Amino acid sequence: GVFHSHPDCPNVPSEFDREWAQPNFSYVITRVDKGKSVDHRSWRLVEDRTKYEEEEIIIS
Repeated sequence: GVFHSHPDCPNVPSEFDREWAQPNFSYVITRVDKGKSVDHRSWRLVEDRTKYEEEEIIIS
């Protein structure tokens, strides 16, 4: 999978993210507000590259 952050904006995939993403990979995006990590979300690009589906993050 791939990890990156979105400083001071929502942690949802951008159009740039979609253009460069590959289907079947997990893309974990961390939201950073004022320099602090506040939330993590994971997304997977569907096979036809039209949209992302959110995945549950389970830490064990």
